[in-house]
Amino acid sequence: YSVGQFDQPPEIWSANIDGSDERRLTSVHAEFLADVFTSDWEQILYESYDGTPIEGFILHPHGYDKDSNAEYPLIVVNHGGPHSASGYGFNFKNQLFAANGYFVFLPNFRSSTGYGDDFKWGTWGAWGTKDGEDALSGVDHLIERYPIDSARVGSTGHSYGGILTNWLITRYPDRFRAAVSGAGA
Repeated sequence: YSVGQFDQPPEIWSANIDGSDERRLTSVHAEFLADVFTSDWEQILYESYDGTPIEGFILHPHGYDKDSNAEYPLIVVNHGGPHSASGYGFNFKNQLFAANGYFVFLPNFRSSTGYGDDFKWGTWGAWGTKDGEDALSGVDHLIERYPIDSARVGSTGHSYGGILTNWLITRYPDRFRAAVSGAGA
């Protein structure tokens, strides 16, 4: 399911430790950012194949019309680290992909930070296994809920994101049409 759609560029926010009482603290460059952000973001919550809850974010293609019959390609952008995380924010490449008609998916797979120590160390000694399943189950989740062309899914990432991209395209070669691995193994 999807929650938390934002229609403005992200800035600095604050919330209670449990996530309640979320509020915006700044609006620096809001007018400029409103012009350069081409698409809406959504927080995506889904379960991996083994039932582990996973959070990700999706950027809609520029001009996306949910009522249209059009299907869109999807690019999975795997973060580096692996101890890092993706979220709302301006990223030139992601905006460029969205501006050119792609859904952009940023999964926070196991080993991502911000979800506790067990989650952060969930891939210890087995890079690619659980985190790869987390990313791919997110792709399946999105294909079920958005007009995504399952024959036009790509993967990219830099550093650990490149390693995960390499792992995904070799483990699931029939699932990805294209891949760009930056500084992967």
